Amino acid sequence: MLCTVGRLQQLLPGLCLPPVTDAEKRKFGFTGFLQTGAAAYSREIRRELVLGQLGNLFGTQAQTPTAYFDKVWTGDGIGAGNPAIQHPHQHHGHPLLQRGYLHDKLFFAATETATAYPGYMEGAVIAAKHMADKLV
Repeated sequence: MLCTVGRLQQLLPGLCLPPVTDAEKRKFGFTGFLQTGAAAYSREIRRELVLGQLGNLFGTQAQTPTAYFDKVWTGDGIGAGNPAIQHPHQHHGHPLLQRGYLHDKLFFAATETATAYPGYMEGAVIAAKHMADKLV
């Protein structure tokens, strides 16, 4: 799996790309997830940004796919009405996740507790380093 993280993740609607192939390994593709803010862009702009990022990662051939599809889930389908989760990552890094519990015998350390890049692999590494510093 290939995920864009860090500064690139902040600048561009990011992709997390688990590779997909057919059984004969003749056809290849990616399924990706864009950041929530990407919903504000038109489909054409999202396509341009995604294909530009793929071109940077894999070369210019990646900018001319056989097909490109994306779906914004806000306002219809699963996101219609009053969804339980308004926006992903909205509570990650919350100060209550930084404290110790049960007289400092229980701590939480995961990507969701990270104060930087929460919800991504980079956030998990940051949270682990922070916890290691706290415990040593």
